[in-house]
Amino acid sequence: MDLAVSPDLDAFWCYLIVLFFGAVTAIGQVRARLGNLRGIWVTLSAWLLFLGYWAVPVVLFWFLDRTGAINDTSVFAALLVGVGYQQILAGSLQQVKAPGDVSRFWQPFLAWADRVAQRVLDRVRLNAQRFKGKVIDGIVGNDGRFDALKQLALAGAPDPQAVKTELDKIAALKPLLDDASVHGKQADYLYRTIAQVPDFQFLLKEQGITSRWDYFVYALEGRSIIVALVVALLALGGTAYGAWRLSRPTVMCDYYAWRLEKVKTTPLDQFRARQSLAAFLSNQATAQQTHERLARLVRRPGLPMDRVDAIILLLLERRTEAAKHGVELEKLLVEALRADSVDARSRVHSALLYLTSGQGAAKAEAAEKELTAWKPTEGDSPSDLETKIGLWRLALEHHATAAASNRNTPTSQPAEAQPASTGKEPTRPDRGT
Repeated sequence: MDLAVSPDLDAFWCYLIVLFFGAVTAIGQVRARLGNLRGIWVTLSAWLLFLGYWAVPVVLFWFLDRTGAINDTSVFAALLVGVGYQQILAGSLQQVKAPGDVSRFWQPFLAWADRVAQRVLDRVRLNAQRFKGKVIDGIVGNDGRFDALKQLALAGAPDPQAVKTELDKIAALKPLLDDASVHGKQADYLYRTIAQVPDFQFLLKEQGITSRWDYFVYALEGRSIIVALVVALLALGGTAYGAWRLSRPTVMCDYYAWRLEKVKTTPLDQFRARQSLAAFLSNQATAQQTHERLARLVRRPGLPMDRVDAIILLLLERRTEAAKHGVELEKLLVEALRADSVDARSRVHSALLYLTSGQGAAKAEAAEKELTAWKPTEGDSPSDLETKIGLWRLALEHHATAAASNRNTPTSQPAEAQPASTGKEPTRPDRGT
């Protein structure tokens, strides 16, 4: 499978693919370790084992993307990890190689899985022994239940005559054993005989040989069922709440901002992130947060310059929406001048010059002349940088004052009375006087 030709989807969907196929693989692993013993899926330890196997491919998928072995937007990579994560960790899958540090984690995990599996098997067998003890205790001294168990055993045994012969042998132990001991040994033999019949616990309950409560508690693992249901309800409630929280626009805004800043991403994934963020910038409910988030992101240490360019271009493209939603974009960019990278400062500085160009303010004040001549690429001390930020604030205040003055000044004057037509072109009034 060539990962280079894989369809490129949003990472959200690829993680869902890993979760789905990881769950199928985890179920197979639990069954392989525990077999088909009755009641294993109502024990918490079995579910803990399942969750452990389920979490491994998700963590591995994240780690492989983190180390650059795959992209978390690759559908084929998600399928490979979800189905073949054991082969990846063992180093037997050629398409994807796991780093050595991750492979060393696999052996301790398998040892933990062995311990959990053994604990589940011990629990199921202990519960079966307790159920058997409850049945035999209820039969000893109760001829009606004993006869009912005897009839079930004879009906279900391949050789009923052999069953009768064995019962007679046990009865011949009198008077070496008392009646209760003989009855108990016969009941134990009959129980082992009927235990070969599928779903024999249900038959014992239906014939009244065991109580419904004992059947529920021991045969059906009733206590584990109750605990598992409580845990399942809490998990479903937590999942629903988490899905609601994650689907909120504010969280999705942070998610796509992270996708945009993520270093090892595909061009298509960057494009998706820009398109989604553009929609958030244009939305009244998320405009302020998205503008602030992107302006802060410019200051992130180590952010590649192509991402800085993408963010600034995104902000400039949506500058009209910023003004419409009451977002003071220039002030946010002024704060972004505190970026550690001089290249990032230079780009922010250029964006501010672009946003304020054509208004005449940059030539009106000495502070703005100094800003026009400033070259952030030459580097600045912290005090010099704060000085430049103060000058930018002063320039923005000047622009705000000039804009308010322009709104209060009439844009046209009333026309003067024109003389009667003399056949000549009338003289136009000089609007400059």
